[in-house]
Amino acid sequence: MLRKSNKKGSHIGLVVSFLIFIIFITFLRIITEPSLFSNQEKKVILDDVEKELIDSVSFEVTSTTIKINSASQNCINLENFLSEMNFTNKIVVKNKRGIGVQTFTSPGNSNTLRIVRNDGGELFFKIYNSEGFEEIVSTSQSCENIVEGGGYTLGTSIEKKYLHESLILQLIEDYSKSPKFKRKDSPTSVNIGISFVYNNGTEIGTTDRNVPTDVFVEENSIEYLDKEGNIHPGKLVFRIW
Repeated sequence: MLRKSNKKGSHIGLVVSFLIFIIFITFLRIITEPSLFSNQEKKVILDDVEKELIDSVSFEVTSTTIKINSASQNCINLENFLSEMNFTNKIVVKNKRGIGVQTFTSPGNSNTLRIVRNDGGELFFKIYNSEGFEEIVSTSQSCENIVEGGGYTLGTSIEKKYLHESLILQLIEDYSKSPKFKRKDSPTSVNIGISFVYNNGTEIGTTDRNVPTDVFVEENSIEYLDKEGNIHPGKLVFRIW
């Protein structure tokens, strides 16, 4: 005896299979679309964060040169040099070979820059002023006073913005304690990781904890100043999650 096939049951199976397929596709969209949107948003945020943090560790550096025309002593006073140049007392001075020389202010006049030459044959110096440098102090050493136009000739002043090593290291220390970064004009915050790579490959960075897999990373080639006013190449790496 022939039996009739149960077409109704077959149709139900097809419908169930189709519904499972639709549910699976919907599930995939739910778990992927928010992630894609979040990643795109993080990329935009990272660009803003980088600019803001790099600005926070950068200072303008003003430099000028002088040529000594006449001076008999190794220690010389450039009278009222700081006030005339509109410099603060955060100064670094280097000789022609790029070697730092001892620099002070005069105890009788804090606007007078005092340079201690290694020998009387040193005639050319480059003077740097930046808020990122340490303050120079006064000394009671006896020095020879010279003035512009007679004792020395002043060169052209140049301004350039540099990142400062000390500020970068402080930034890393701060974000190691708390990775949260709050953007300006925004109520939301993000997690930030930072690494500073010296030219010799040595790397110092934040201690990142509970970092997910979807982390955005961007690397920046930089020039930075150390506390002696030496310029070095390096890298700054930012991570956001």
